[in-house]
Amino acid sequence: MGNILGLSGIKSLSFYTGDNFSKNKNIVDMMLLAFDNGAYGDVLYLYELTAYNGYTTSISLQRDSDYSVDVASYIANSKGLLSWDLLSGTSTNGLLRQYYTDMSKLNHTTTTRRLMKRQGVTCSNSHTITQNQSMSLYQYLSFYGLNNAATSPRSICYRNACVSWSASANFTWNKAAGTEKTVFTVCTAAQFSGEYRGVALGNKTVDFCVSNRANGCT
Repeated sequence: MGNILGLSGIKSLSFYTGDNFSKNKNIVDMMLLAFDNGAYGDVLYLYELTAYNGYTTSISLQRDSDYSVDVASYIANSKGLLSWDLLSGTSTNGLLRQYYTDMSKLNHTTTTRRLMKRQGVTCSNSHTITQNQSMSLYQYLSFYGLNNAATSPRSICYRNACVSWSASANFTWNKAAGTEKTVFTVCTAAQFSGEYRGVALGNKTVDFCVSNRANGCT
């Protein structure tokens, strides 16, 4: 499964959670146990659940959910090693197993992402958060003000919202808050995700993402 994960473009997870550490730790423990037992359909679901900071809102077992889009992308990038049938055959959960089976019959492909670009920010309808969730994250980041964010991990999540950036950099939490504000000021839809490419973050120029998961916008 390790080779499948690598070829499928599944990223390792490392992020700060402002509110859900205990739940995420339990999920990771369950994921490691599932991996040892070869329950790869469960592993992928639990991995994704962790990426969404332990919140199930975007992990619904529906055809057009963020989870379906993510899994379809992993399958497309796996060079034939990963499939809906493999996930169904290795899941120990009845509902999850049926979901994978149904998706296999649909021959699911990734949903088209609607993009809007403005002022260096690309807004999307994929991996979205609400304006209220974005504001809560902004207030959380602003609370830490002039404190320096650690160079690793490169993601911070609070409730259903996350910010992440593409390279290690030295910057304050205020700078992260201000950059997030730029994104949600441009992305005015009720639900959105946004990526600010080429933004100066401390001592580096990075791509900065605001979305509902820890491992980036795409």
